[in-house]
Amino acid sequence: MIEIIDQAKLISQYKICSKFNNIVLDVDKLSAGCKTVLNVLYNPDKVFCLKECGNNALEVLYNLKAGNVYSDYALIPFEMAAVRVQTSSGKKFVIMKN
Repeated sequence: MIEIIDQAKLISQYKICSKFNNIVLDVDKLSAGCKTVLNVLYNPDKVFCLKECGNNALEVLYNLKAGNVYSDYALIPFEMAAVRVQTSSGKKFVIMKN
């Protein structure tokens, strides 16, 4: 996921190699979107806000098989025509991009 979203490589438990001049950074320098995707992936029983996610992270989030995210408004990546959503009351529907 780190390579897909941030184009960085995990080189140890707490270090990544950045796409910018191959600089070694702490994992806390990952993008907010990458951190959100990793949280959803490893904590599928919790709910995470996706407002800070860029289109690259949103595309990954919307294709995960499990996990929960929320937003006060619809966020649809440029490359996607629609997303499936569920309200807090359990109502399910599809939001189409204009």
